Amino acid sequence: MGNLIKIAFIACLCTNYTFAADKKPEKKIAEVFVQEIKKESFEQISEYPIVLKSRADSKIKSPINGVVADIKKKLGDTVQENEVIAILRQQQGGFDYQPLKVRSPIAGKISNINVHRGEYVNIGDLVIEVLDPTEIYGRIEVPVRDHKIIQPNQPVKIELQQVNKLDVKGKVAGISSAADPMTGTLSADVEILDKDEFPIGIIGHAKVNRGAKEVMLIQESALNYKGDDIYVKIVDDKNLVTNRSIKIGGKKAGKVEVLDGLKTDEQIIVRSNGFVAPGDEVKIVRRKE
Repeated sequence: MGNLIKIAFIACLCTNYTFAADKKPEKKIAEVFVQEIKKESFEQISEYPIVLKSRADSKIKSPINGVVADIKKKLGDTVQENEVIAILRQQQGGFDYQPLKVRSPIAGKISNINVHRGEYVNIGDLVIEVLDPTEIYGRIEVPVRDHKIIQPNQPVKIELQQVNKLDVKGKVAGISSAADPMTGTLSADVEILDKDEFPIGIIGHAKVNRGAKEVMLIQESALNYKGDDIYVKIVDDKNLVTNRSIKIGGKKAGKVEVLDGLKTDEQIIVRSNGFVAPGDEVKIVRRKE
């Protein structure tokens, strides 16, 4: 009798174990944030270093061998066209010649005095520099690869951090058709639209606006990588996941441009609370723009 009880007990355990083995654990459905694909207007910006220059910049050199008899102006002084700014005395063969008056060929301000009173100068030595701070323009150097995307009249935003000017307005005035063989760049001039006496020679950043275009932008967090392949996870109308290879362009502020592989109104996963494989069902808890 005791043996029969033991056999019945063991049979019951085996039956329960079989039922437990046949019952598979339910897979937890991942919760995801998705982005619905839309086209949006995207400003195309190219950025280059810029240096401020003056269109009226006269480097006055000595026409004689002689001595600087007098300097009539101080650094930063305003001068008028044809005004005397220095006097040179020619000395040759023991003879003193009539003092030579050095005049400014332009109106502007003294930006550099390269000599001192009593100093001997040779023909061609720089004496004084005069420039007009009201005729300022910017000079940028454009890589040859960009020669077709920089055109006259394109808007330019200039940041001059050295003088705390971060939104100076300008526009492309013109671009050279000849490249510098040393730098491989084309010179382009920028007209400064904000009228101010900025210091000549300061360097800033010029952001050239090349206009807007319609693009697909997605969150960078949606990208997945497998070797050289870039793909995203698509969620269909049944909340099932598939992988899709895409081609991307530039990146900006946490977003990337999609060149190929997606269509508008499709949904991609930008974040999930667990691993998601192709064919999995997911629960959409938030949609992001």
